Amino acid sequence: MAMRLEKPSRVQSAATIALTALFLCAIGFFGFKGVAKDPKAVLNAVRFHKAKRYLANEAQTDFFSMTQARILSLQDQLERAVPYQDELHVLNASFQYALGREMVVEGAEQMLRLPNGQLYYLTERKSLRAQAEGIVALRDALPQGTPLLFSYIHPGFFNGGQQLPEGYRGVDTSDELADEVLEIVRGAGIDALDSRTFFEGLGYTSDDLELKTDKHWTTLAALLATERYAREIQARTDATIDLSRLSLDAFDTETYPEFFFGDFGRLVGKRNAPMDDITVFLPKYDTHIARHSEHRTGDIEDVEGTFAEAVLRREKLTEELAYTDYGLIEAYETLDGEGGAEMTVLVLRDSYSAPICSFLSLAVNHVVSADLRYCEKTGLELIEEIQPDLVIVSFSRLMFEDATYRLGV
Repeated sequence: MAMRLEKPSRVQSAATIALTALFLCAIGFFGFKGVAKDPKAVLNAVRFHKAKRYLANEAQTDFFSMTQARILSLQDQLERAVPYQDELHVLNASFQYALGREMVVEGAEQMLRLPNGQLYYLTERKSLRAQAEGIVALRDALPQGTPLLFSYIHPGFFNGGQQLPEGYRGVDTSDELADEVLEIVRGAGIDALDSRTFFEGLGYTSDDLELKTDKHWTTLAALLATERYAREIQARTDATIDLSRLSLDAFDTETYPEFFFGDFGRLVGKRNAPMDDITVFLPKYDTHIARHSEHRTGDIEDVEGTFAEAVLRREKLTEELAYTDYGLIEAYETLDGEGGAEMTVLVLRDSYSAPICSFLSLAVNHVVSADLRYCEKTGLELIEEIQPDLVIVSFSRLMFEDATYRLGV
């Protein structure tokens, strides 16, 4: 028997119309204030060099594609110019959720609330070919004999975990992008890891491994991924790595329930998203590490002591910063420890791999990492200067889409 849809009552229709009118008036008023405050920036948004990064395919610059890119660039700039942005983000999300939607439009971005409450940004980008070919070019420019390991971090999903709901799979291109990058890199003979396979068969759920209110994975996921990286390092060098130092039973834990509220959560408000638990992992065995950090701000930090003293940033354990407790905002960092394999590993990374580098310092005595979006030197310059035993390029889809890093090739 066919299901009959109930027609909304006049009261419901009137309420919806009134709320929509008020919402649009509020957006219009604040948008006008934002434009009046900085009209030059808004007009600049439609210039070619500003709008080009919104192209789904960077090589496609025809009139229709550029017009679409300019509209998206203008939307994004208008959103940035609006005063009371945080309040309007929450109002926008609450309004769209109240209408029964699970997807929230934020300027040029579409954020989806997954069945378990996890927030995820959809991507409609068509290709990351140029970025993948950049990795191949870096391999070709390496000093002879320097091994390269590439790792593609696929944000949001892994085999055996929560997947994108069926109705949105035709919109989101994230899996296609991952497949394209890995096919190009592996086709060039480069050893490459796919994060979608990291947690298969381990029995963990998306709730265990993915933060709900932030784009990053949990500390547990980072520690599990570190062991995978260590195994790959051992397989490609003559180093003997004590993998037991990265085993979960070698760590004590501290859990902070409903403690962290990430960037995505702040876009929809606490009424619309759950707080994330944060778990800290500290080795049970004796450790001694010297950390040298060069921050994006230009500040220099040198700390020496146990892993808990030198690597864990307890001051970051706050509602807004807890994900950075094992590092995140460093442009360049060295971790020199004891008890691990006597070798130097250079990791060219983004924020997903920052905690991986921290844990890797327990198994490898010299770990150097750099975020090439902020580091003064290019990737190739760092390789030539440091002369590592192994180079790891660990980039997420978001790093590739941003494409502001400098490999030096």
